[in-house]
Amino acid sequence: MIIEDVQAVKTPVVVEGAFVTPVMAGVAENAVWLMPSKDEQLVRLEGRNPGGEHGGLIWGWELIRGQLEGTDAHVIVVDGQTVEETLKAVEQRFGARLEGSGS
Repeated sequence: MIIEDVQAVKTPVVVEGAFVTPVMAGVAENAVWLMPSKDEQLVRLEGRNPGGEHGGLIWGWELIRGQLEGTDAHVIVVDGQTVEETLKAVEQRFGARLEGSGS
């Protein structure tokens, strides 16, 4: 249902979550993927749950990363970025679309 909802929206939208994969959402001009490196992802997971088992969450990262490889997908590597820096990178990617949407 998430994909149907995203496809129905006519303005730019941000979708987050490991269950929205590139195969499901596509990698067209209207998509950008915010991806940490695997090392960064592990650091973030350890920070949220020290000493925890992170294999299942890394599996999701690997799934998405694997589906992005060899495609024209636009990926923004978010290692060490602040929220503001990430937002600016997304705005730069979609600037013309955002201006045209009245946002």
